[in-house]
Amino acid sequence: MQTQTGFRAGLLFHTYVDDYWNDYIGQYKARLYNLVPKHRPTFHTLKILQDLYLYDKLDHWDAIVSEVDVILPEELTFGASEQAVKDWHAMLRHYLSKPPQKSDLEMLSLTLPPDMVEDIHVYYTSFQGVTFLDNLLIQFYPEIKAYLESISVTPVNLS
Repeated sequence: MQTQTGFRAGLLFHTYVDDYWNDYIGQYKARLYNLVPKHRPTFHTLKILQDLYLYDKLDHWDAIVSEVDVILPEELTFGASEQAVKDWHAMLRHYLSKPPQKSDLEMLSLTLPPDMVEDIHVYYTSFQGVTFLDNLLIQFYPEIKAYLESISVTPVNLS
């Protein structure tokens, strides 16, 4: 049986959660697009707001942040320089060390065009307090948690 490295497993899990999120949001797209523009900055903004709303659902952020200190050799196989990977880790450590703040949006400049980052800044403020959006983003956590628990394999009791 082939096992995944921790990095590969994390990468696959991250992709799985993103796909699940896209399907989840897609269920509400008719109502969503009556409230928000249908373009890429909208989805970046929704994910960041969701981070803000759900930050307090976990209480072991210190442990998570300490894991980000470790740069795995596999991370250097994607074509990014070692310095770029170090910068990415530093940005993640900062982002994950406290509830997200509007000032954290500047990190998006590393990977997104300036006009998109500007749109996200505007949306970050204007989307907050929209009851449907708030509830939609907050409800994702219990939904995916319940789903993951429903598909997890229960260990066999050998005693």
